Amino acid sequence: MPSELVPLFTPMFDSRNADASPSDERPLLFIDNADLPTAAQKLAVRLGDCGDMFCVDGHLVRVVVTPDGVAIEPQNIHSIVNAAHEVCRPAVVREINGAPVVELKTLPARVATLLLHMRAKWGAPPLKGICAGVLLSADGEIRCAAGYDPGTRYWCVGVESPAVPEFPTYDQAAAALLTLRDTFRTFSFADRPFVGAGQADVIDTSRPPGRDESSYLAAVLTTVARPSLPLAPGALIRAPKFSGAGVGKGRLVRAPAAIAFGGVPQPFTAGADQAELDKRLASALFTPKPMVWLDNANSETLNSHLLAQVLSEEACGGRPLGTSKLTTLTDNAMIVVTGNRVYLSEDLTRRFLVVELDPRCENPENRRFSGDFVAMIMQRRGGLLAAALTIWRWGRQQKIDQGVPIGSFEQWASWVRDPLLALGCQDPIARHAEMKSDDPQRLNLVEFFSQWRRRYGDQAVTANAIDAELAKIAGLAACRT
Repeated sequence: MPSELVPLFTPMFDSRNADASPSDERPLLFIDNADLPTAAQKLAVRLGDCGDMFCVDGHLVRVVVTPDGVAIEPQNIHSIVNAAHEVCRPAVVREINGAPVVELKTLPARVATLLLHMRAKWGAPPLKGICAGVLLSADGEIRCAAGYDPGTRYWCVGVESPAVPEFPTYDQAAAALLTLRDTFRTFSFADRPFVGAGQADVIDTSRPPGRDESSYLAAVLTTVARPSLPLAPGALIRAPKFSGAGVGKGRLVRAPAAIAFGGVPQPFTAGADQAELDKRLASALFTPKPMVWLDNANSETLNSHLLAQVLSEEACGGRPLGTSKLTTLTDNAMIVVTGNRVYLSEDLTRRFLVVELDPRCENPENRRFSGDFVAMIMQRRGGLLAAALTIWRWGRQQKIDQGVPIGSFEQWASWVRDPLLALGCQDPIARHAEMKSDDPQRLNLVEFFSQWRRRYGDQAVTANAIDAELAKIAGLAACRT
């Protein structure tokens, strides 16, 4: 009998299968040991129709909803066997005393292996990633999808639709901006205009935002729009070396995640060197998390080719630990870095929004604030999300002036940066020149060439001559000691 999926009517059952019942609505998958590929093909079609199997970069995966959230599970032989028994009942037909008998059995591992190698037969739709926020369109449309969204190829975690004006006015957009500013007015943005003194100082929201507050507001809007942006800069939130502990960096990361995605991210640290940082970053990007948070990058010059690539390329590949195959990394995650006295090196400078914090006191962790800030954000999430989306929609519907061009992030600039500029915020991109001048590697390089110019001028110098001079200097230093 050829292998096929057929409806179960009144087949004969082997009496040894006590659990088999004619009331079981799962169809039978008949397996012919002489034609296992056909059984694998029929099972592939069945799994492709079940609604939670997808194809990611040539790999078969399954979306699993757990109490802790949504996970993407790569499929292997064992998981295929388990999945097969959820959607059908593998069976063989035997002849007993001259009569055909349907005997249920566990799906053979060889059938699961064949299925995993039949990419053209899977029938599973492509999956780009997990979206835990709203979906935005260039015309100002806001969608709150649930489940698989064929248009974007995201698996969407259903969110409640926020109340956003259909055609926001300038006054409504300005009021929305003030709502966001009031929410974060107690944080220690380094160049903040403030009123009050001591432990109670707050931002004076009657004055335009400073560059650090502006950069942070851009980071909030970026987080909300990130699932729908092909590319977007990350955010660096940093503080001074000795007075930066307890200044509120973590809260400023968790708050936009709570607004945009209804949850808070889990941080990870950089590790001992760049290779370890890239491994940890890749591991974080293999999971479908809406925000990737590198924490405690203290007294470091951040330099990562993988991080630079992820921020400026729509599709990046990496190798999960223990494998040799390239797999696509999550490309719609908001990337945030926090630390004290952390710098950006080389090409990372233009890929980040930089938010400076300065508590203007020796022990910022001793300041007192009422209530749990992140819990308050979660309670007010609907209104804060609506405020961010009001600014975004207003910007999409108006003809506003464009700011300084920025390569790779043109759409981000149009969706996030330019509306904020039109509402009185400062351009976070203007800080990039300052960041480059503060790059320790750039400073060392400038110092090297300055010393070279001072010592050798325009004359040609051989490497042997330089080695001899360095050896002489080393010898003189040894004599002094």
